[in-house]
Amino acid sequence: MTQAETPVMPLHMRRDRFAPVDELRELREGEGVRRFETPFGANVWIITRYADVREVLGDATRFSNRMAFRPPADPRSDEEREKARAGQLLAFDPPDFPGLAAWPALRRAVVGLWVLAQDWHNARLEAGLEAGLHHDARTGQVVAELERELGRKARPFSLDLVLLPVCDEQIRAAGADRYLVPERIYDGPQWPGLLRALLIPRA
Repeated sequence: MTQAETPVMPLHMRRDRFAPVDELRELREGEGVRRFETPFGANVWIITRYADVREVLGDATRFSNRMAFRPPADPRSDEEREKARAGQLLAFDPPDFPGLAAWPALRRAVVGLWVLAQDWHNARLEAGLEAGLHHDARTGQVVAELERELGRKARPFSLDLVLLPVCDEQIRAAGADRYLVPERIYDGPQWPGLLRALLIPRA
């Protein structure tokens, strides 16, 4: 009888609670970019610095989301693979969005407003970073306090929080592990208690 080996988590997916692992931090403080091979055999780049990430995401001409790589074991035809990608906006380059081909009116609206929306998003992002918003230690503190109460480490979990610039004050579930959170709630004093309620069933 042989003992199965524990699979190694790819570097870009490793976390220490909500923080990157030491190897990722060292990469960010060092060369910043590293090439590696995914479990599917594709050669990709991991980018760890904020400015570099912004440059890559904002320039679809030099940095394309379209993958030319095809796994050797993939028996699908090119047409079948394109159909499988339909609707997966992250698999396409803006502002074309072939994934919206089935909804031509929506596609025209997205293409027409893409630059305006991107400029608005970048301006809000820069303003938030300059003001120090969304970069506090409360999330880690809530997890640490919960672990002390439980007397153990929290179970591994995934929680995707999408912050919205709205006047609403309601947190809405958008899937099993995704929540739409108004910015004013996230930045407010009640957020640690609300976050704790989300974490308890997962910890």
